[in-house]
Amino acid sequence: MSERNLKRPRPSFADSPSEVECDWNMGKLPFHHEIRTPSLSPLDHASKAQLRQQLQDLRREKIAAPLLALVSKLMLHRTNQGIFNAPVDPVRLVCPTYYDVIKHPMDLGTIKQNLVALAYVSAEHVAADIRLVFTNALLFNPPGHVVHETAVLLLKEFEKEYASYLRKERDLAIKRSEHHCPHCQGHVCGLCEEKCINFEPPLVMCLGKCGQRLRRHAAYFMTPDGQLNWCAKCVPKLPEFTFGDRVVMKAELVKAKFQEELTEPWVQCDSCMGWVHQVCALFNSEIIVDDDVPFTCALCRLHALESQYVAPTEAQADPVLDSPEKTEPTYKHDDMSTHSPVAKKAKCLKPLFKDPLVLDTPETPTRLGAFMQRWIRDHLVGLGESRTVADSVFVKLASSVRITAPVSEYAQDHFRLNGYAYPSVVTYTSKTILVFQQIDGIEVCLFSMYVQEYGPDCGIPSNDNRTYIAYLDSLGYFRPRHARTSVYQQLVIAYLAFAKTRGFTHAHIWACPTTRGGDFIYWCHPVHQRNPSKERLLLWYKAIIATAKARHVAFGHETLWSSHFAALQSGISSAPLPPYFDGDYWPAELERVVLTPLKRTKKKCADEPPKVKARDVIKAEVYRSLEASKDSLFVIPLQPTCAHCNQMLVNMPHWQSTTGAVCDVCAAVCVDSDVHLVRQPVPSFVENAADDLEFSCPFLDSRSVLLKNCEERHYQFDTLRRAKYSTMMLLYHMRHA
Repeated sequence: MSERNLKRPRPSFADSPSEVECDWNMGKLPFHHEIRTPSLSPLDHASKAQLRQQLQDLRREKIAAPLLALVSKLMLHRTNQGIFNAPVDPVRLVCPTYYDVIKHPMDLGTIKQNLVALAYVSAEHVAADIRLVFTNALLFNPPGHVVHETAVLLLKEFEKEYASYLRKERDLAIKRSEHHCPHCQGHVCGLCEEKCINFEPPLVMCLGKCGQRLRRHAAYFMTPDGQLNWCAKCVPKLPEFTFGDRVVMKAELVKAKFQEELTEPWVQCDSCMGWVHQVCALFNSEIIVDDDVPFTCALCRLHALESQYVAPTEAQADPVLDSPEKTEPTYKHDDMSTHSPVAKKAKCLKPLFKDPLVLDTPETPTRLGAFMQRWIRDHLVGLGESRTVADSVFVKLASSVRITAPVSEYAQDHFRLNGYAYPSVVTYTSKTILVFQQIDGIEVCLFSMYVQEYGPDCGIPSNDNRTYIAYLDSLGYFRPRHARTSVYQQLVIAYLAFAKTRGFTHAHIWACPTTRGGDFIYWCHPVHQRNPSKERLLLWYKAIIATAKARHVAFGHETLWSSHFAALQSGISSAPLPPYFDGDYWPAELERVVLTPLKRTKKKCADEPPKVKARDVIKAEVYRSLEASKDSLFVIPLQPTCAHCNQMLVNMPHWQSTTGAVCDVCAAVCVDSDVHLVRQPVPSFVENAADDLEFSCPFLDSRSVLLKNCEERHYQFDTLRRAKYSTMMLLYHMRHA
């Protein structure tokens, strides 16, 4: 049969529902067939409760997004000053009768948490809680009190913003009802009750002086092949110019308007013939099968489960969520009378999901993944969370590849000590660590790290047995929310603990916050998740180091400036060359300093070529830059050093004095008898942990490749529904790498 007669998942740019036909013979398959077929969606094996939760989250999330912005605006209002952002503490505020007067306390922070958790059924419920925050303040505090007057002002501000929100929602509802484009043909997704939903536009950067991302609907200039782009302000003025190795004629540049909008693809249900978004249905369009595998949407599966015999009380308590387009089928509901809308191209692959909603995991988990997973689950239990919550977290080592990276020619040229210079290349093991949590039965990727591990054979002696946390990124979907920060910090500590067991002596971190709207690892973060400031990020890492020290994972911290560059600046001849990590701060800063020309001082010399900076001038500028940024460049010792002989005590028992660690030899012959020593055994978590075997996953071996792949395939993480879908596809690519 020709491919044109097959029903396919309709992409955002192709066929509409009315243009797709299916004319093969319709065989009947019982809905509860015992033979497990390749699963096109994890919802294929969901329970009734899980299906209900999925539908509920889809419909509540569209309410939560705009109201989160409204609540955040109230929390950051200049007159708020944090008064209404947290529950009232009667002890700290010296108001012991507060809970006698206020029977239903509420605060904006709790409302925000409930919105993130999708706990509100409607916008009116959110508005009622916000009003309750301020009416409580008006009730407890008399007129004239600063809290009373602030509540009056913020309540007025809220009512204005809420009226604007309702007006926009009415306009959107009218626009939605009138919307009818070639992508949706006027159909409404039965799961989220929306029509077309647009993806985030692709990331297009101006190659000019501004280097900014092109804004939507902004005019810009591009080469005919679309490879080079300049905004209207930065487009070169010369009729002919060179960019890299390419000569570009200005007359060839094409003026365009950046308004690319791609809509989410659709898929048709074989049971009700309705159309739903692939993201909503968690439909994996990349699974290739040669037989006609039926696809059934979550609503039809829920109706089928509801039609089974249940106790009357349960049937009354759980009414079926319905679709705005749903029509009663003309056939028995326990029969599947159509086939899959998937175009089959090859033999059936192994099913993506073997067990109900549990993603396939390697039969032999990696040592690093198992260690970190055990560590974080024990931490959650220690926080008082249930074993169910603890067991919902999974840690996977997604990639471990050997990398040989070039060393900057500027580092080789400008940093030479005692006849030793940096080699032309450095070798390390790059590891990708991904952390997932099962949220309502679906795994969501919430935390990720890219680390570089340098062994004795790396090629640079100062890098030996050091690990560098190159990139770290997280999402705000972790549940319970109050444990999120603690869990994410413990994940870093768990990795440091594993590195310590393998004999690594130091860990390096460059605390660099992302730019506004930037993405470190995940493509598109939630709108309500704010980027941390530099100060907040430094406090976050310092809290990690303090906790790691208390658990004998780390032994304090210093900065890259104090540990290496301060001695170089002082001219100490015995000072070693500083560690060199791929993509670290100081090599990039060195390159910037070298390539920045000297400022011209005389107008008559304007036509002369720029003068080359002297080596001493370049070093002095690098030193100043590193000293100014020293607080962001952490060096964390993972092993103690004897305070007397400076021997590194790698996973060895030692003595602890008030001045530091003491090895057994120095404790016996070099320490005064009146010095109190405490025996410190090797931490219990230290074990003979061999490294994992190297394996590659081309989809995510490097951070830039993963981000590019997610951007091109529209694997976004800005909403929970998209995070679930993107995680499903990420795991699919990991399994079929």
